[in-house]
Amino acid sequence: MVARPVYHAVALILQHLHRLLDEVAAERRGRKPRNQPKTGRPRLYSTPSLLLFRIAADLLGWSLRKTLNYAEQEAGAWLRKALGWEQVPHLSVVCRRLHGDDVRRLRTRLWRKLRRRSLRQGDLRVLTIDMTDLPVPLRRKDPDATWGATSKGKFFGYKLHLVISRTGFPLAFRVTPAAIHEMRPAVSLFAEVVKLADQKQKAELTYGVGDSAYDSENLYKFWADVCCGHFLCAPNRRGTPEGEEVRA
Repeated sequence: MVARPVYHAVALILQHLHRLLDEVAAERRGRKPRNQPKTGRPRLYSTPSLLLFRIAADLLGWSLRKTLNYAEQEAGAWLRKALGWEQVPHLSVVCRRLHGDDVRRLRTRLWRKLRRRSLRQGDLRVLTIDMTDLPVPLRRKDPDATWGATSKGKFFGYKLHLVISRTGFPLAFRVTPAAIHEMRPAVSLFAEVVKLADQKQKAELTYGVGDSAYDSENLYKFWADVCCGHFLCAPNRRGTPEGEEVRA
């Protein structure tokens, strides 16, 4: 059972994201469409509404089926209103549309806009990178999940790699199978932040921070050459005899 304040919080988030999607649509006006619109019966459910529905389900921690069933009930009237739905679509329609290229492209544009806003509002003097485990129950048949390890031990599932600003704004992330080491996506995640930043924001970049898993010459070199800053982390001795110094 989800508490009523959670519903209110989700509604506010959807309202804010709806405004951002309107801004994304306004930015796209006047540009030549990627493909000619398909002929046939017009769609009853807009691409933004389906993307917002997917986000709402994730925020509530529910499956698509459970979220649709809730939206059909009287208690879910607030969700239908937030999505602009007079009636709730069938699960098969939602699944098919969510796997379409239009939803994928819109999600990419929305994420890019959110990151640029985070760059404006976040403190970029210190960027922190870290990883958290996303375990998957072994009883679930997930062909992409793998075995991996963290400081807590071995687990089966995925890893979430995240870069945040000094004030906690998420700026870049990557989800990988658990077998992928933290260093694999690290440089590319910092590079994504640099690519989105303007010249003034790039000048703010001073320090990158991570734990011992990120003790790598590649990161030291990236921060020195590209960001004109420094990467700081705890030393990873990697079998070095105790007492011997390791550069950090």
